[in-house]
Amino acid sequence: MIEPIAMRREGITLNEIFDRMILESDRTAKELFTVGRIYNRHVRDFIGMKDVSVIVPDDIISLCVKLSYLGWDIASIELLCSFLSLCLSEDEVFGVSNYDPAKKAINFVRGIDDKMITLTDEQGLENLRSAKERMLSYFDRAHSPMWKAFFTIAYATGLSYRRLCALHWQDIDFENRVIRSSNTTGYEFGKYTMTKAKHAVQIPMVDRLRDDILRYKYELYCGKLEELCDISELAERFLFLNHLGHPLRFGNVSSHLNQAIAEINLKEYVDAFIEARTPRIVAGFRQKDFRNHFIVRMSELGFRPASISTMVPGKSIATIEEVIKRLKRTKESQSNS
Repeated sequence: MIEPIAMRREGITLNEIFDRMILESDRTAKELFTVGRIYNRHVRDFIGMKDVSVIVPDDIISLCVKLSYLGWDIASIELLCSFLSLCLSEDEVFGVSNYDPAKKAINFVRGIDDKMITLTDEQGLENLRSAKERMLSYFDRAHSPMWKAFFTIAYATGLSYRRLCALHWQDIDFENRVIRSSNTTGYEFGKYTMTKAKHAVQIPMVDRLRDDILRYKYELYCGKLEELCDISELAERFLFLNHLGHPLRFGNVSSHLNQAIAEINLKEYVDAFIEARTPRIVAGFRQKDFRNHFIVRMSELGFRPASISTMVPGKSIATIEEVIKRLKRTKESQSNS
């Protein structure tokens, strides 16, 4: 089998491709200005002079880390990488193959490279646990109470993104300490829709979840409650609204979490370089990781598989037992080793 990189045309530099692409691009003037500014300052005299046939993901990762160290935000770094991706991917003019080190590099920084996509359930569960505090600290620093609450509730309930985006305040029973999930969101004919879920569930608010949600509610509506006609108006509102005041779309959740992971990883790369150590990288999350964590956590708190199955939509008692047996055994073996 021929490696993709061996098929790439030799004798042409990244600078030559970039200069041609910047003239032909249909991106906005603002985006082109940002890309050109970063490229001319930090790329042109370094990997820009390289033959495209020898550029590898590590070159782009090193560039991302350098830019992060110099204070460039993740949006600008990703914008540059997306443009480099166009330069380094298949093109009729330059004959470059579909081997794309820029895309591979940014995916690695985001924690969703090929190796991380194939994490086992056990690895995914451990990755989620180890990343929890780093994610919550990131949302604190970014002043993102909604995303902090979203991650907290996903972590504590195992609910799918579709169900989380369908939650209303009236679904949160603070008095009885349960979350009721009976709706889900979908996407049909180019529009997001809300429907009744096949399985309605009630999930207990354990640990500090009730306090966390109350804190989020206070932060969100403190000083604004008098603007509501009555308490029922708040009850009918969605928990999670985007910056336009519309219900959060489940299709945007992974992108936002991956962006947070990218910023955490870039900072970790910089810190690790300064401290001369190996970086602790956060891998991308799957919804199954949140669900598996919830199942194991409920078991640790004394809930029986039959009870847990009523809290996890569509999962049988046998499935719950299998998940608990496998993942708890793995956790115990790690603790003993």
